[in-house]
Amino acid sequence: MNILIVDDEIQTVRAIKHSIDWYKLKIDEVYTAHNIFQAKECLSATTIDIAICDIEMPQGSGLELLAWIKVHSPETKSILLTCHAEFEFAKKAIELGSFDYLVKPIPFEELEQVIYKVVSKIASTKRLKEYSEYGEYWINNQSVIAEGFWSDLVQGKLSTNPAEIAQNAKKRNVDYKTDERYRLILICKKRLVTKLDTWNRQLLDYALKNIVGEILFKNVNSNSLIILNGQLIAILEETEERKHHAGKIKEVCKELIVAGNTYLGCSVSCYIGEFVYGEQLPVIFKSLLEIDKNNVTLTSKIFDYNERDLDLDSPIAALQPLTKEWTIMLHQGQKDKLKFEIMNYLHALAIEEKLNLEVLRIVQQDVLQMLYSFLQQKEVQAHQLFKDPQSQELYRNSISTIDYMRTWIHYFIDRAVDYTDKIAKSQSVIGKVKEYIHTNLKNEITREDIANHVFLNPDYLTRIFKRSTGLSIIEYVTEARIKKSLELLNHSSVPISIVASEVGYDNLTYFSKLFKKAVGCTPSEYRRKSAKSE
Repeated sequence: MNILIVDDEIQTVRAIKHSIDWYKLKIDEVYTAHNIFQAKECLSATTIDIAICDIEMPQGSGLELLAWIKVHSPETKSILLTCHAEFEFAKKAIELGSFDYLVKPIPFEELEQVIYKVVSKIASTKRLKEYSEYGEYWINNQSVIAEGFWSDLVQGKLSTNPAEIAQNAKKRNVDYKTDERYRLILICKKRLVTKLDTWNRQLLDYALKNIVGEILFKNVNSNSLIILNGQLIAILEETEERKHHAGKIKEVCKELIVAGNTYLGCSVSCYIGEFVYGEQLPVIFKSLLEIDKNNVTLTSKIFDYNERDLDLDSPIAALQPLTKEWTIMLHQGQKDKLKFEIMNYLHALAIEEKLNLEVLRIVQQDVLQMLYSFLQQKEVQAHQLFKDPQSQELYRNSISTIDYMRTWIHYFIDRAVDYTDKIAKSQSVIGKVKEYIHTNLKNEITREDIANHVFLNPDYLTRIFKRSTGLSIIEYVTEARIKKSLELLNHSSVPISIVASEVGYDNLTYFSKLFKKAVGCTPSEYRRKSAKSE
């Protein structure tokens, strides 16, 4: 908090400034002015909490300043000083909002008491304003605060003690009862059934929430509707009607599924939990998430926790994909037939209700092993071929749903077969190797670097390169560097040490030795002969 002292008498200003215990009054800064103009400048530049002002000043009275403050700095509280105790002055000061009116000579103890009252008044007003703003925020954001409570509860972030949960709800002004039971419904987007590329994921979540809220509240009145990690969670309080009319919840879920498909092009599955006490909701939530994780095919479905007739989370023992037949198709280059047979196998499992997360993971590993074995026989480094971000993302998502698995299988098989076909033709690979060498003449070039660049085993690359060019990779690199050095010696005057560096040789002596062996003379001799011939 700060204060401004305004008086044309310099001694009066000094006396007030040095006679008051500002620290005790919690005043942090004391400003001074000796006329109305200086005071206005200070008030315009700084937020002043209290102004002590003399009424009688030659360049403008304190009452004029008070009128200006009322318009331009209405939050500032004023204390007026005067040598006369006329009532008219006091009356005018009150009309202009002056906090108090003191007669000179100034009784400093009385002034200190007046300032203390002003400080207390300002502090009280600020607290009331803060409480008012906080209360307004609380009222305006009550739904958000309630969502936060239910979100923390279902995620297990709150205590498991019913009394402590109730206390937390009371602090957030949330209608929660320890002796009531609640049903949790998990609503998950499984896939987009139409191409809505313009949809922002968060926007889609809120659009779905609005649709769910409208349908849900219209029919059964949810306590809360939460978006959590892209999934919707509805909390329903148990009522007599809901106890005996569970079928109504399923009807609502059917309406949600239709609305999701119709308005958003979004396939939705609903997982209905059983009625439990609030502290048990985290267990139900975790169980429903597990069911959803295993729902890799049955999209746009309703699952009731009390009717777990679909054994989605049971392990599948002795699963034997037809990898032998698939391997034959792969080696014969029948990639389209292979992709069809794998997906046909998965769809057959889905029809038999045997396709879940574990099964997809087994199929993923079997297909991956088959592809890696195939590439190894073709001398292709699979880990290099599939290390790009797109391949990694497709691999991670492939066990989420049968749709993602289809995308991954098509991409990986196409890439593996197409690349091995290129190698069989070899010229495209040799071209890539040559381009890499010429681009990196200045840098260190190893056989392993080149092999990684074209995803091949180094020994295999060496063989096909020799067969295609008649040179080993090292011989080709050396030849390319000598040719580049000849160009630099012919068309530039840079020192020979720079020429050597530009073609990848830091050791000048070694470069000169290689150059003489290839050309028949040293770089210096070659440059002189070249200059004479020109």
